[in-house]
Amino acid sequence: MHRLACIQTNASVNLPTGDRSPSKFYGKIPYTDKCVKCANVNKNDFFIILNTMILTLSTICLLVITWCSGQIYFPSDDGFSSYTTQRVSGSGIQPNRRDNSNTKVESLLSHSLFKITLDVNRAAQTGTSNFVFGPITIIGVLALVLLASVGQTYNELVNFMGLNHGLNTENDNLEVHRQLGILSQKLLRHTGSSYFISYKTAIFAQEDYPIRYEFQQAANYFYQSDVVSLNFKSYPEVSYNYINSWIANNTNNKITSLLDSVPSTNTKAIIAGVLYFNGVWERPFIPGGTNWVPFYINGRRSQSDRKVMMMYNGGEFPYYKDKNLNVEILGLPYKGRSSTMYVILPNDSSIDKLKQLENYLTPTDLERLVNSTRPTEVVLGLPKMKIVHTMNLVSTMQYLGVNSLFNSRTANLALLTPGAKRGFALVPPPSPPPRIRTTTLSNLNHELIFARFAEENDCENVYDFYTSRVRCRDKQQQASQDFLETMRREYLKLKSNPSQGNPGIYADQFIHKIFIDVNEMGTEAAATSGIGISRSGKVTIKCDVPFLFFIYHEDTKMILFWGSIKSPNPSVLNRT
Repeated sequence: MHRLACIQTNASVNLPTGDRSPSKFYGKIPYTDKCVKCANVNKNDFFIILNTMILTLSTICLLVITWCSGQIYFPSDDGFSSYTTQRVSGSGIQPNRRDNSNTKVESLLSHSLFKITLDVNRAAQTGTSNFVFGPITIIGVLALVLLASVGQTYNELVNFMGLNHGLNTENDNLEVHRQLGILSQKLLRHTGSSYFISYKTAIFAQEDYPIRYEFQQAANYFYQSDVVSLNFKSYPEVSYNYINSWIANNTNNKITSLLDSVPSTNTKAIIAGVLYFNGVWERPFIPGGTNWVPFYINGRRSQSDRKVMMMYNGGEFPYYKDKNLNVEILGLPYKGRSSTMYVILPNDSSIDKLKQLENYLTPTDLERLVNSTRPTEVVLGLPKMKIVHTMNLVSTMQYLGVNSLFNSRTANLALLTPGAKRGFALVPPPSPPPRIRTTTLSNLNHELIFARFAEENDCENVYDFYTSRVRCRDKQQQASQDFLETMRREYLKLKSNPSQGNPGIYADQFIHKIFIDVNEMGTEAAATSGIGISRSGKVTIKCDVPFLFFIYHEDTKMILFWGSIKSPNPSVLNRT
């Protein structure tokens, strides 16, 4: 059986109100004619983040704001079963604790990402809508822009990313990229059949705006980014197909398109970032134990006008209760314990209390909450949910101090391109890349692992996603860094006279797309049958009120994904 996952614009998905059996629901998937793109998702793919972002640059002022509120809908299941009376089996679960080997710079970058997460969460929210986004994807795209920028654009991005303290960004514009490159490689470690992360960035540039050789080399060296010349001006549809094929190739065909429409013929570049995450709980939720319960937007003392499908679990999980912030935090590790979903629940939570928490929560608070968790016997109720969210981040970025990038008079991406090449012949771009379905190791090397920043061992384990095997691969030798020295000299030259090489291109869109599916089980659910919940847990957490959650990569201390859940919508009316 397959479920249908829809990436939507303003479309809403209404739940069936009659027979709520799984066969009825999944047999006839509700969707609207506004569904932009639908992809089959295997029933065993329990938790998938499909996170795409585009940054479009243009020579004309074409600011397109596309804001779609986050939508959460809950597939129906049978009522709460007798599993809830069983005793919990198995040992307690604790994530792989962050070690002390992280450098001062890595800690700085982690702290900066915490700050960006909280800043964007505060600035981009409107009203009582749910809000979800992928902080690491924002950083990935902006890192490429930072690599290309000089002058005011560079300074604003450095300030926004929190890199102006602790790094010599004034005289060495490449140090931050070295450190981000190291973290990006750590992010891709420990990938396997039950825990998979794929992260990729690319620049698609109009061919008569030639990309500097040094920039191409640096983008590939630090971030393994593809740089592709396309002809948006004469062949926009071919460019559209090429970009969407690239997206499909780098998400294992889970996302088949990034662009919903053919790009403008005035487009000069599209910078894209894709994050694909598929994780299986270390301890899955109770199969058959999910049931409908009220969700209290304004607190449990108020009336509820909607219901959610509540999943249940129990056992020893990372937990901490903070009396200063008046919140509880619970960790749900994924298999391998490289990443963890953390849930933050204010005491007696409501929309107002969650907003208050979001307003005064600091990066230091967030770090302290995560690091304070300890194994505790917990009974947990967490909503089963799908989240669809699309937004344009231009106004958010401007509110947070990044203005010149979106202004045709002040944007300066001189290290990306020297500007239009006069007399450049317009030729058809290459055909879209073929779908990657091969199991040859040469192709998999580029897609799954890069060793430039790995530790000094003769070989490393590489997980072959298609053959489900782990193999040892010789590490690549560090490439010549002559192009980096050229890049540094060019930056220092343009820094003294920023207007000298300004190519005159700027950003007019910063689109962020999210799709998330949270279910009880995982691709290896059968291996954990028999786990149940005891009602004798020391702590009970039931997320039937507004809450925060985020997915945290333990090794890099990076937040992959953040969600603020205030008002599940569409909902099932409470008629009892």
